[in-house]
Amino acid sequence: MTVGNGASLAASGTGTITATAVPASGLTGTTLASGVTSSSLTSVGTLAGLSATGTLSHTGTTALLGNAVNINSAGHVYITNAPAATLGTCTGGSLQAGSTDVAGHVTLGATTCQINFGTTYTNAPFCTVTQTAGTAGTFLAAVTTVRITLSSVASGEQYSWICIGQ
Repeated sequence: MTVGNGASLAASGTGTITATAVPASGLTGTTLASGVTSSSLTSVGTLAGLSATGTLSHTGTTALLGNAVNINSAGHVYITNAPAATLGTCTGGSLQAGSTDVAGHVTLGATTCQINFGTTYTNAPFCTVTQTAGTAGTFLAAVTTVRITLSSVASGEQYSWICIGQ
């Protein structure tokens, strides 16, 4: 007797029933049953959600988290799709191409300079600002939900930042 999808049941005269399983090549449709706990699948399409209780591993060249945080095969973290930062009040200053709300670099043209975030943070982010060129000295980096303001700085000095939202 054929049960469906190539599976069959056969009965012998002694009351023994033999079941023949369906080979994977005989399966049709697009949904795995919820009871499937292991598989040799190499692709599952798009997942609406994923839960894991053990270690997740990735062997490709880039791991993409939330369509923004990437970890390449060398272990380097980089951000894609981050809003571009803009220069606020900073006469004669310039932002390095690719500067974003998350990380960037500025060359100052004044003694006070504002770097505006492309998108307002819900809460002021945690930012680290580092002087990378110019006369070493004390500077102040004030961070709000909309900008970083550098003060007590000199024209021509350069600064880099990294900000993480909270």
